[in-house]
Amino acid sequence: MKAVSRIVLLAVAFLVGASAGPSRAALRGAAPWPVIPPEETREDVPVVDSRAGAEVLLWERRVEDGRGSFGGFKTIVSQHLRTKVRSESAVEGQSTLVIPFGDGVRVEEVSGRTVLPDGTVVPVDAAAIFQQTLAQAGDVRLRTVRIAFPAVRAGAIVEARWSEVHDDHVTMYEEVELQRSLPIRRLVYSIKPLRGSSFGMRSRAFRIAPAPFVKGPGGFYTTEMKDIPAFRPEPWSPPLAAVRGWMLIYYTGEDEDDADGFWKRVGRSVHAAVDERLEPDRSTRALAREAIGDEERPGEKLRRLHELLRARVRDSSSPGFPEREREKARGRAVKAQKVIERGFGEPEEIDVAFASLARAVGFDARLAFYADRRRFLFHPGLANGYFLRSSCVAVRVDGAWRFFDPGNRFLPWGTLRWGAENALALVPDKDEPEFARMPAAGTDANVERTRLRLRLAEDGSASGDLEIELRGQRAVDERAEIEGLDDEARRERLRKALSTTLAGVEVSEYTIQSPVPAADPVTFRAKLAVPSLATKAGSRLLVAPSVLRRGRSPDPPVSERTNPVFLGYAWTEEDEVTIQLPAGWALEETPGPVRVPSGDFGSLVAVVESAADGSGFVLRRTARTRSGFFPVERYGSFRAFRETIREADDRVVALRRSGTR
Repeated sequence: MKAVSRIVLLAVAFLVGASAGPSRAALRGAAPWPVIPPEETREDVPVVDSRAGAEVLLWERRVEDGRGSFGGFKTIVSQHLRTKVRSESAVEGQSTLVIPFGDGVRVEEVSGRTVLPDGTVVPVDAAAIFQQTLAQAGDVRLRTVRIAFPAVRAGAIVEARWSEVHDDHVTMYEEVELQRSLPIRRLVYSIKPLRGSSFGMRSRAFRIAPAPFVKGPGGFYTTEMKDIPAFRPEPWSPPLAAVRGWMLIYYTGEDEDDADGFWKRVGRSVHAAVDERLEPDRSTRALAREAIGDEERPGEKLRRLHELLRARVRDSSSPGFPEREREKARGRAVKAQKVIERGFGEPEEIDVAFASLARAVGFDARLAFYADRRRFLFHPGLANGYFLRSSCVAVRVDGAWRFFDPGNRFLPWGTLRWGAENALALVPDKDEPEFARMPAAGTDANVERTRLRLRLAEDGSASGDLEIELRGQRAVDERAEIEGLDDEARRERLRKALSTTLAGVEVSEYTIQSPVPAADPVTFRAKLAVPSLATKAGSRLLVAPSVLRRGRSPDPPVSERTNPVFLGYAWTEEDEVTIQLPAGWALEETPGPVRVPSGDFGSLVAVVESAADGSGFVLRRTARTRSGFFPVERYGSFRAFRETIREADDRVVALRRSGTR
């Protein structure tokens, strides 16, 4: 799938190429601080949430779109954050404020202070304001400014102000956060729209309903919200945009009240804009006919065209692709024949080439657009093209639309990323555009199959062989994660994953098979050495047969749940764990099987069997989890299902030496 953003910087837990030092942004002069109401200084009880250790008293954001240098645009975002520290447990977390920003942004006029309960003001020294680089991908960096507040204690107020200057920027489709990790007493958002625009500025809020914008002095429009609860992430929740308060700011001249009419206009407009690029020329027709040969089956024809593209066209967004070639082609909407001729293209261009090849042999093929379910839960009532940020290819086969994503180098033929599964795709047309539902794969398509054979020693240590086979979405995720990593980094990644249940595990003779072009399965093999698989209990050894699944923390209690349960795709875990016992040792008792019949959330079968000759035992475990969206009232049932699996995985068997009691 192709998202609008070309480069995504992932959060990292460590500093990469850190450039840390005092921020020049701190050296600017600052206007006098506004007076803090006396009651805010005296208060010692949270207002929004009595459990909160800290509370945002005021969060002001002031956005001004205007003209920059040389006729371009510029956006200045001025922020003011005032936070009350309520308890000692919150002191450490509120002693530092981190302001993230990317390239093309300057953070200026940074200042801060701590106001003690008795009214004493302790300003932040310029040396306590640092700029750091967190991550870098090529020339693109993710940076932060960090403010270290002095003398923070329970009852104190920490306050910061800063400005973010965005060059060559206008507030177009800007996602504005309306919730933080702390409760917010009062949030004030002001924006000064771009003057002279033929389109009007609009906003659309989600999860939180702000007051209507009111025009004020200086051309600013302001909205205000009060008593906003803290945002707390919960496992198994819908995507962030569906559970966290936010607002979309954009300019448009479209009538969004009539959703049906809106999508018809968009679908016709998109068709007019892209359809010409899909039309094959003579050389594309000849190439497509040669590729399919005498094949008559529609699905097989399309598969051969896909193989042709994978063999001839490289994804220019992949690591190691020459930057010089990428720059030459960047930003140009080219036709399919150009993509095939030059031998590379961006993912969307590869989609164009596939659609053109399909048209060349008689298929009705279009580019289709959808909202990735990993980011948005879309419905056509959201009359805004911003949400349909991903594309694929729709091909009519036997009277119905089939969907393909040839531009995604991590996907095998005929599969979709799970964010596309079950999503509605807009299929453009010059007359009657339509939404069509994309298919979803079942539990057997996404499989994690593990085979582990260990030899247990009397001291509780073990060694043996591991094989993990991944299919479907599990394999897609792994291909994306390991791309660009060398063998040692991949081995270390596996070791860290195993160490969550096998403390101190050592991994050697590591190999991976990941077919290129992408095809299932992705297979890992390695030898393991585990210093403490079993624990001693008197004359016995205790071991959990589900050695790779044990020790999972329980899901949060029902009383704390606020969000629906969202299972984005269905998957299956198949484990076969064989443990060979030390000579003279045997199972004290074979545990009974655990079976959870198939239900709304999935199923489980876990069986432990002794080897016929008594030399060990085997765990065979199959856990299936279904996809779905379940209201918060069903969380208790889902948690019970998960608890049954957790308890089965944590079961322990006792081993004893022959002849002992």
